[in-house]
Amino acid sequence: MELADVLDDAALRDLASSFGVDSRDLAILYDGRNRVYSVAAGEPRVLKVIPSWVEEPALAEAEVDWVAWLHRRGAPVVRPYPTRQGGWVARATSEGVELSACLMERLRGDPMEGRGWTPPLIEDLGAVMGRLHALTRDYVPGVGAPRRPEWYEKDWLARPEKTLHPSQAAVIERCHRLRDALMQLPRDSDAYGLIHDDLHTGNLWIRNGRITVLGFECCHTTWLASDIASALLFAIWKVPSTDADCAAEFARAFLRHLMVGYRREHHLDADWLRRLPLFLKLREMSLYVSSSYSGRDLTEERDGEPLLAFWRHNIEQDVPYVRLDGPD
Repeated sequence: MELADVLDDAALRDLASSFGVDSRDLAILYDGRNRVYSVAAGEPRVLKVIPSWVEEPALAEAEVDWVAWLHRRGAPVVRPYPTRQGGWVARATSEGVELSACLMERLRGDPMEGRGWTPPLIEDLGAVMGRLHALTRDYVPGVGAPRRPEWYEKDWLARPEKTLHPSQAAVIERCHRLRDALMQLPRDSDAYGLIHDDLHTGNLWIRNGRITVLGFECCHTTWLASDIASALLFAIWKVPSTDADCAAEFARAFLRHLMVGYRREHHLDADWLRRLPLFLKLREMSLYVSSSYSGRDLTEERDGEPLLAFWRHNIEQDVPYVRLDGPD
């Protein structure tokens, strides 16, 4: 089922009206699992409509509450706008499906997508990440307010056998083994909290030469080092994995510059950086399981194989995503 099959004019009008927006001022910018509209009148803004099969309204509310909290404290994140009732998410029902919507600023500047990583940009990403991590230590949802999930609550990791076919028994076993290993790690406040976990170029914007973050749909509570690993995984995505030395050299350089910026904003004990291979495997597994479950047609190849096959081999054989000697 697609969102276009259930979103009718009346529901869209109600969602837009909750933010004081006239639905006649909306134009589709993006149409996929979510639908994003530009708002023609007033400040540059976008309205994102989310069906409940993608994200429950309570989780969307928790996501935007955190983004708004970060924005109020000067973090370089996209600005959300409240509903007329004072919440962050509007709700409506269409064709029996619950829908939610949020209103965000439409960022000026240029998308990071398609740009190459330079040392100054990598250091800026590190500083932005470090700033988010320093701030998130103090974030507490209100009493009774919805919250984002913790890492161990995600179905793909807690119950992989409900997501994957029995023929993938080796992957299922690896998921359980990884979860058991992670459960043993300490969760002190300087190293554990709510993170973005999806800091790839598609969720970064350049304005006035600096990075602004958007796309918080993956945010959840876990170890801060997992955010670093996730950014690294996406950064080396295009590096040919057949050239292990090239990938390792790029990874070390990326981490070196990233941590220069990061340490300006937050301190993370070196022990957590030594655990990056574990968190890289966690992100690789999450991408593999979610892609397998959604039936996405991933035609991109690594080592001459479809991406899903590449990931599955890595997981089953416990092959590191990239060889790391640790940042300098």
